[in-house]
Amino acid sequence: MEDATVATCPTCGSANTDRYCAVCGEAMRGPALRFGEFVRDGVKDVFQVDGRMVRTLKTLFRRPGELTSDYIRGRRSPYIAPLQLYLLTSVLFFLIVPHTGYFRYTLDSYMRFGLGRGLRREMVTAKLARTGESEASFTARFNERIESQKRAVMFFMVPGLAVLLALLYAGQKRYAGEHLLFSTHFFSAYMLYMGLFVPVFFQLLLLIVRP
Repeated sequence: MEDATVATCPTCGSANTDRYCAVCGEAMRGPALRFGEFVRDGVKDVFQVDGRMVRTLKTLFRRPGELTSDYIRGRRSPYIAPLQLYLLTSVLFFLIVPHTGYFRYTLDSYMRFGLGRGLRREMVTAKLARTGESEASFTARFNERIESQKRAVMFFMVPGLAVLLALLYAGQKRYAGEHLLFSTHFFSAYMLYMGLFVPVFFQLLLLIVRP
């Protein structure tokens, strides 16, 4: 039998005979980077086509608490990282929801619903009279500002829930990272349900009941 070809890992410099470096995990490739290889690696890195993304979203949809418990137990390689999951679901949420008409808070909602709506209408009317801005311009600016604030609120709700859980379970000797992990998975599941499941469910319901 011929001896296996020994190559040097371009990352850590270790001698290696396998497809991947046994020390750092770097893939052993040739010096030439072909177009197909570049595209394949890019798609794999972005979309995790090795199955971890699909497995993570499926588990998050069916049993979201299992992600948290598995991560705490150290079973992490089958799933994508919690922060990566949160970024993925938030991108899906804010890309899809504005086009569905659901969960939209506008100037009209601000003035028509909730406690103190009469006072809010007076405040808006007074502001328009003071500044001379048209109602259409103010409405567009108000609605745009609300959308940007919703993204900021969602970002700060993750550490906010983690702090609340830390206070509620202060006597159980839980690590702060566990509360932050649960909060990340909780809001990832929330955005998955509200951004995908609920709009699809209501659209199917409308198709069924629509004459």
